[in-house]
Amino acid sequence: MTITIEQMDKVRTMIQDALDVLNNEGLLDMKMEAVVGHASYGNKNATFKVQIATLNSDGSANTKEATDYLAHCVFNQDLKKEWLNNPKDIRGKGEHTIIGYKRANRKYPFLVTNNGKTYKMTEQQVLRFWK
Repeated sequence: MTITIEQMDKVRTMIQDALDVLNNEGLLDMKMEAVVGHASYGNKNATFKVQIATLNSDGSANTKEATDYLAHCVFNQDLKKEWLNNPKDIRGKGEHTIIGYKRANRKYPFLVTNNGKTYKMTEQQVLRFWK
């Protein structure tokens, strides 16, 4: 038997459902959240990453990218810590929210969400839209 992408999608959903139960039964009381991360698989085996993060008072997760954004704000005084997880309407195209900073993405390191989709932005774009 070989593993297919359809099987991995079903397994991912099953793992996330189990983590949702875990979140509701105790992790939320500890101000933590668990989600299924990236997966890799071959013909005979698969590996899923489970990410656990603490929660802020507003319910948003302290992801690695969010923590990296806050650290980057220390080095760049033009960026503001309060922009993180703070929605802003950009050019009338809906509310965009900075959710983090990814150091590995040199050209587009800032992660921004809009309508459930995640986009990458340059530092110049973030400064232009959030200042």
